[in-house]
Amino acid sequence: MDHHGGVRGRLARAVYTTALRLATPLYFGRLWWRGRHEPGYREHIGERFGRDLPPIRQPVLWIHAVSLGET
Repeated sequence: MDHHGGVRGRLARAVYTTALRLATPLYFGRLWWRGRHEPGYREHIGERFGRDLPPIRQPVLWIHAVSLGET
């Protein structure tokens, strides 16, 4: 068994990746739908997916959190 959990781990990863790819359009649609009442939600949607970010010119430490309170 390798350090990724063997066949079971690879299967779990494949299921997770597939579910994420299938859910992405639903999430995108939800953001667009919510933007009907809150126009700010339609601004910079690409940033939510890691696109269209400003260039970084210095070393940075990225911290991923669902909300600021988690940090």
